[in-house]
Amino acid sequence: MKIQFLPTLWLLFLLIGCIEKPLVIMSKNTPEETAGLQTVIDNHQTLLPADLHFLLDSNPTHPFDQMIHAAMAYQPLSTSDIQSAFEQITQQRVPDYKAASLLEALRLKEESFEENKTTHDFFRSNTLTESVDVPVLIDMATPYDGFNRSYFLQPFVAALLAAVGIPTILHGVHEVSPKKGMNTHKLLVAAGKNPLKSMAEVKADIESPDIGWGYIDQSVFCPALHDLIPVRMDMVKRPVLATIEKWLRPFSGQRTVCLTGFTHPPYKQKTIDLVHASQAYDQLILVRGVEGSTLLPFDRRAPFITSSNNDTPDISFVAPTDCGLLESVIENQDPHESLAIGIAGLTGSNPLIKQWLCYQVLAIAGAIGHTVNIHDLEVVILSGQGVRCWDDGCC
Repeated sequence: MKIQFLPTLWLLFLLIGCIEKPLVIMSKNTPEETAGLQTVIDNHQTLLPADLHFLLDSNPTHPFDQMIHAAMAYQPLSTSDIQSAFEQITQQRVPDYKAASLLEALRLKEESFEENKTTHDFFRSNTLTESVDVPVLIDMATPYDGFNRSYFLQPFVAALLAAVGIPTILHGVHEVSPKKGMNTHKLLVAAGKNPLKSMAEVKADIESPDIGWGYIDQSVFCPALHDLIPVRMDMVKRPVLATIEKWLRPFSGQRTVCLTGFTHPPYKQKTIDLVHASQAYDQLILVRGVEGSTLLPFDRRAPFITSSNNDTPDISFVAPTDCGLLESVIENQDPHESLAIGIAGLTGSNPLIKQWLCYQVLAIAGAIGHTVNIHDLEVVILSGQGVRCWDDGCC
């Protein structure tokens, strides 16, 4: 690829249009790409708009630009650097394209434990929190960008958990990249429910014996983080924000259980380390769920990791057969059908989805020491209690 043949707009796209410039510099390039990139570096004063010169300046003077360059050079940022960076970002003292450049560079070099922890601590300090008067609370910390290949059923799992006496809180946003998929917020809107309840209203829902679950939107419990969604929408990679936002714990019970998921094997230990370091939960349940979520697959066994009070985790597996259910493949899943499918599972009119929901509850209940069996769940579903908890929640 010869740099002189690149149209100006494509060049800008590669360099900054989707904040891919760190991707170009930090990737392993072909000899032709390396030569083209060097041409841009040598002539950036004339090739690029002045606002983009910070990306290629050899000696940046602005402290924020220096942090971007350090990350692009695969150097770890200090705790004070990360704190300063997010103070400047959340106070809108730097433009969005610089904020995104830093976040992209951090992800491409792979954030250190300290960078992840400091980011979590920063936004945790900006999170509204509320205690609820329940013995145990499941914090369903599932990725906010949702599903684009599978049924999104977590709210129905929450309703069924509530029906057997296990309160649950879900949280998220309306939409965020990269998937921009089906999530709790969108599902609640489709059901004619209110995803923007106040902290006090959600607290009342969780404490209500007739409801027992709730959803709190990030725009309510952490506006400073929610305000960064426009920055994230223009990015290619998931930033550190996607890693830590699930574990800000806006609500806590007398005992709070973090139920969360992972996709890639390296994130298993990273998640354990970060959740333990947060000291925000009494118990961790970590699963390798559908699309990296908290939803256990129904066609195979999955990693199922638990720890209490930050003790050494028990690394094990769980399968439907462990709960007296047959493993089953659920074909042709369309996330846009999640509302109808979830209700069909809660009412029992779709037996396979009903069993899938029951499997989630049995696995979670077993991990927290709550006695419930498949017969109990059948009774709850046949009596209509499960769907009533769904119907009454988030209204």
